[in-house]
Amino acid sequence: MHHHDELAALLATGSPVRAAVERWHVDVSASGAGELERTSRRLRLGQSVHDAVAATDLDSAEALAEALAIAELAGSDAAAAVRSISKLQTRREAQRESSSAAVSGARLSIRMIAALPLLFLPLAIKTSGDVIGIITISLGIVLGVAGWKWSNRLIPAPSAEDDVVAVMCERIAAQIRSGSDPRAAVMRAVSHGGRDADAVRRRLKLGMDLPGALRSVAAFEPVATALSTSQRHGSPPAASLEAVAAARRSSSETLFEERLRRAPVLMVLPLTLCTLPSFVLLALVPLLRSLRIG
Repeated sequence: MHHHDELAALLATGSPVRAAVERWHVDVSASGAGELERTSRRLRLGQSVHDAVAATDLDSAEALAEALAIAELAGSDAAAAVRSISKLQTRREAQRESSSAAVSGARLSIRMIAALPLLFLPLAIKTSGDVIGIITISLGIVLGVAGWKWSNRLIPAPSAEDDVVAVMCERIAAQIRSGSDPRAAVMRAVSHGGRDADAVRRRLKLGMDLPGALRSVAAFEPVATALSTSQRHGSPPAASLEAVAAARRSSSETLFEERLRRAPVLMVLPLTLCTLPSFVLLALVPLLRSLRIG
C-alpha cells in the first residue's frame, strides 16, 4: 500500500505540506502507520519534507518527496500532484499483480503436468527387481526432472526492473504539477539516473535547450517529443508525459502477455522429449513388466 490518497485528502483541506505530512500517519491503516510515524518524528526534529519522505520505504517515495518539496516552496496545489502520483502507482500495482497472477497460473498448470510421471515412481520402484528395471527408473527420473526444469524456464517472469523512461516521465510530470518549470523538473529527474541521465544533465548545465539535451540520448527521445509537442500546441506538459509513461507501460505489458501466450506452444518440446518418455518409463513400462511377471 502506498497511502498517497490519505495524504492528498489532508492537503486538499488546505493544510500546509509540512503539517499534512506530520499528521499523515494518523489517517492510515496500522500496516503503514509505523513508517509514517518515523517520518513525522523526522520532521519534528527539523528534517526537510523532501528528506523525511525520501527516507521512507513507500512506493514512489523519491517522486513524492520531490513533488511535495516543490509544492511547499512554490505554494502550489500539492494535493493534485499527490493524487496524480497515487493514480500512477495504483496502475503500476494493478499491472504487477495481474502479471504475477498470470505467471502463477501458468506455472501451476505446467508443474502439475511435468510432475505427473513422478507420481508413478513408487509403482516403478516396486517392480524394479533387476538391472533393466533400475536403468528404466533412473532414466525416467532424469527425464522427468529435466522436463520439469525445462518447462519452468520457458515461462516468462515479470520484469523486476521498471521502465526507466516511464519512471522519468512520471517524476517530471509530478514535479510540473507541483509548480516546477519543465527544465528544472528534468534537471532533478536526471540527477538520479545512470550514464544516460548524466549525459543529459551535463548538456543542460552547459545551456543546451531542453529538447536537444534529451534527444542527445536516444532512450529519452519520447520525453523530448512529449515536451516539444505540449509546448507547440499549448497543452499541459504533465498530461503529455503521463500519456507517454502509460503507453510505454501498456506496451511492455502487451509484450509480456504475448510471451506468456507463446509459452504453451514452446512447452511442446519438453513435454514431447522429456515428460512423455518419463511417463512411459515410470508408468507404462513397470505396469507391463508387472503384468508379464504376474
